[in-house]
Amino acid sequence: MRLSDVQEGSIVKVVAVYGGKGILMKLSSMGIRPGDKLKIVSKLYGGPLIVEHTIHGCSIAIGRGMASKIEVVKQ
Repeated sequence: MRLSDVQEGSIVKVVAVYGGKGILMKLSSMGIRPGDKLKIVSKLYGGPLIVEHTIHGCSIAIGRGMASKIEVVKQ
């Protein structure tokens, strides 16, 4: 499933990122890599997803387009 499809409050593990080198570098600079666990904090209609990195403890806003390229599994 894609990160953009996950319900608010869920904890997921990043499996893969689909896209070019640019999106991989952008997510890596945000601290998001395959194997990381994320918690969906807020999912506003039409807006970005707010996710919390469970290891680093920081909150990150991810646009819907980018979130649709992140493959995740529920934990």
